[in-house]
Amino acid sequence: MRLINTFNNSISDTTARIYYSEELEEFQVKFFTERQHRPTMDYFTDDRQDAISTAQQVLFDLALEA
Repeated sequence: MRLINTFNNSISDTTARIYYSEELEEFQVKFFTERQHRPTMDYFTDDRQDAISTAQQVLFDLALEA
């Protein structure tokens, strides 16, 4: 699995990391809060832009909740 991009939200102390799995041919967005992986928040898609926009939207929403 290859890391594609990382987005950070300092307000909610959350990070979104986007990986690409060549084996599964999918992008995986993994979320971390206080450096701990939150697997229930993970998102899987075959579209790169969908992965990026979802990561950004979730981080934005979490900032509004903080």
